[in-house]
Amino acid sequence: MSKPSLTAAFVKNVRYQGRNPPVPERYNDGAGTGLYLNVMPSHSKQFLQRLKVAGKRRDYGLGGYSTGGENSLGISLAKAREIALDNWLAARRGEVPACEAKRQARLAERQARKAGSGSLDAATLATIPGGPTFEAAFLTVLAARAPSWKPSVRVSSERSWKQGLRDYLGALARVPVAAVTAADIRRCIEPAWTSKPKTAEKQLRRIGLVLRWAIAEGLRDADPTPAVRSALPRFKAAPRHFKALPPDQIPGLLARVRESDAPRDARLAFELMALTALRTNEVRLADWSEIDLEAALWVIPAERMKYSERGDHRVPLSPQAVEVLRAVGPAREAGKVFRAPRGGALGDDAFRDLLRDLGVTECSPHGLRSSFRDHCALNGVDRLTAEAALAHARGGKTEQAYFRVDLFAQRRAVMVAWADFVCGAA
Repeated sequence: MSKPSLTAAFVKNVRYQGRNPPVPERYNDGAGTGLYLNVMPSHSKQFLQRLKVAGKRRDYGLGGYSTGGENSLGISLAKAREIALDNWLAARRGEVPACEAKRQARLAERQARKAGSGSLDAATLATIPGGPTFEAAFLTVLAARAPSWKPSVRVSSERSWKQGLRDYLGALARVPVAAVTAADIRRCIEPAWTSKPKTAEKQLRRIGLVLRWAIAEGLRDADPTPAVRSALPRFKAAPRHFKALPPDQIPGLLARVRESDAPRDARLAFELMALTALRTNEVRLADWSEIDLEAALWVIPAERMKYSERGDHRVPLSPQAVEVLRAVGPAREAGKVFRAPRGGALGDDAFRDLLRDLGVTECSPHGLRSSFRDHCALNGVDRLTAEAALAHARGGKTEQAYFRVDLFAQRRAVMVAWADFVCGAA
C-alpha cells in the first residue's frame, strides 16, 4: 500500500471546479484501498470506494463528507480511510465486506418493494447480511399496521408515515435497524423537538414502534427511545386549535364558495360539510348507499366515524342539505357522492385547497364545526344536543355507559335552524 495523497485540509477546502457537462470531480486517495473523494456539481462531497468483490469491481458509497463533529451525519477523511481499509482487508480475505453487505441489503429491500407493499417477510429478513435497514423495518411495520386503520384515514396516515421518514428520519434510513443507537435517534429528533414538538414526538413514537418490532424479530435487545425522551428538554406545547370564523361570517364564506371556480364536487361537498357540521373525511367519502333523500336521513357506518365504538351515526338532513345532495345529479346516485376531477373519491386536500384558492386564511375546514358549536352556545342549544350533533365522545365513563339515546329529533331541529342561518333564511 502506498502513502495517501488526500489531506484533511484539501478535503475540507476543495470546491467543484465547474465542468461542462457537469460531472462529479474525483480525487484518488492513493493509499491502494480504492478510496476516492467525489466533489459534486452541487459542491457536496462524498467518499466512495472502488473494490473488487467476488470477481466483480464496483463503486461503493461510504458516506458524505463532514469534519466529524459530534452532531454531524457525515464522516471525516480519517473515518472514510478506516472504513475503506476494513472493506479492503475483508475482500482480500475472501469475506463479504460491509459495503457489499449493505448493497445486498438494499437490493433485497428493492425486490421486496417490487413484490408488494415494501415490507419484508421472515424469509427475506433471513437473506439480508447484517439484517434490514431502519427504512426496511419502518416500511414493514407500516405495512403491518395500515390494515387496522380506518379507511377514511388510511391513505393520509400512510402518507404521513412516509413523509416523516423522508423529512425527519432520513439519517436513520440506511442504518441497520440492529445498530440504531440512542445518539442516532437524538440527532434526528432534537432539531424539531422545540420548534415542532408534536411532530417530533410523533416521529419518536414511530421509531419506538420500529425498534420494538426489531426486538420481537430477534434483531436487537433494547429500545432506547425512552432514554432519548428523558434526555431531551421538557416542553409544554401550546394548545393548537383549528382556525374558525365567528358564526355570523359563515353565510358570507358559503356565498364565496358557491361563486368560486373550484371543482363543482368540492364546492358542493364543502357546503354539505358546513350544513351538517361533520368531519371532513365523513363528508368527502360519503356514499349514496348511506343516504335516504326522501327521509332526509344520512346514516354513516360506525367504521367511518372517529368514535366507531358508538355505532352508526344518524345525521338529520336539513332541506338545504338535501338540496345540495340533489344538485350532485341523479346520474350519480351510486357509489361515492363526491368525486375528484380525475375520478375516484374527493381528495383529503380538496377543502384546504378550496379555502387557499379563495385566500381564506382565518378558517380551516374543520373550523366549521367550531363555528357551529359557537352558534349552538349563542342560541341556547343544550350541551348534550350540540355535542351529539358533532358526534363527539360523551363525558366520563359513567355517562358513556348510561347515556344511550342519540337525541335525533332534537338534533334535527338544531340542524334545520343552523342551515336556515348559514343560508340566510329569516
